[in-house]
Amino acid sequence: MQLLVVAGSSGGHIMPAKRVAQAWLEEAGSCVWLGAANSLEASVAKQLGLPFEIHHPVNLRAIMKVGMWRTTVSLLQWFREIYSLLKKNKPDALFLTGSYVTLMPGLVAKILGIPVYVHEQNVVMGYANKCLTYLCRRLFLGLPMSAGMAYVGNPVKIVGNHEVKHEVQNLLIIGGSQGCRYFDETLPDLLSSCSDLVVIHIAGGRQAEVQARYDALGINAQVISFTDKIDDLYRWSSMVIARGGAMTLAELAAYALPAIIVPLPTASKNHQYLNALFYHQHKAIDVLQQDCASSKSKIHSFISDIKRRTGFSHQIKKLHKESSAHSMVDTIVGDLNADRA
Repeated sequence: MQLLVVAGSSGGHIMPAKRVAQAWLEEAGSCVWLGAANSLEASVAKQLGLPFEIHHPVNLRAIMKVGMWRTTVSLLQWFREIYSLLKKNKPDALFLTGSYVTLMPGLVAKILGIPVYVHEQNVVMGYANKCLTYLCRRLFLGLPMSAGMAYVGNPVKIVGNHEVKHEVQNLLIIGGSQGCRYFDETLPDLLSSCSDLVVIHIAGGRQAEVQARYDALGINAQVISFTDKIDDLYRWSSMVIARGGAMTLAELAAYALPAIIVPLPTASKNHQYLNALFYHQHKAIDVLQQDCASSKSKIHSFISDIKRRTGFSHQIKKLHKESSAHSMVDTIVGDLNADRA
């Protein structure tokens, strides 16, 4: 059986698609990735040894500004391109993880009678996935959207054995590959006077600037621009400060890492805060609003209180969905086998 995967260009869309593609290869058959040329998706597909098909998605919000005629022509061209690619590859199912790039593949697959499966990572459903709910056979939830709602989780993979060493003060700050200006500009000052603290700070392109801030304050910190070995950093750390992306939270749960989450206030539909709120309600993390007046005291309290951090670690580990990717693959394969019976 063959699965065709389509994901948005962000890590939050690509990582669950990657995990499901890996699980599919292990237990179900072959896989093809559909994405944009010279993209992160193309790199991931190459890493997995997957055939990569290129398409030219149309951003509706952008192109509608140039007029109805050009919008219609662009959509028809995209339709024809996807139709040809699906006819060529003959997938048994599509797995989509959100963003506008998945809309046309989902629509054309529905027209051709190819079952569509969608994974939503966040507590709040994105626009594209909301549209795809009318076309898909099943919607997989990374986080529950209401009380009592079942969810499969956001698929992450733990590399090696890991046990958090709560007695050490190794703080990992995840600003992401693009960095986080708020973290870069405020955290060095907020962390001053924390004794015995060792920091690794992922700062994107402002590496030198942020390193200089830590050095001036006498903080034992290593600032890096990016890492493709985040698992090594998770194993090193005993606590984390990060944004509230769904995949980051899932990774923290997988590694049982206590964390302060500072949601991005401009995130669409405030989804980062709502993602973090789910974990906070389970007493699994601390949530700190950006520019909170008591940020310094809260961060210092978190770092110094080993008992509290240990409690967070135990609670967040309970929220880890260990076999999320394989669970989704098993469901898809079960549906396809039932169709053939």
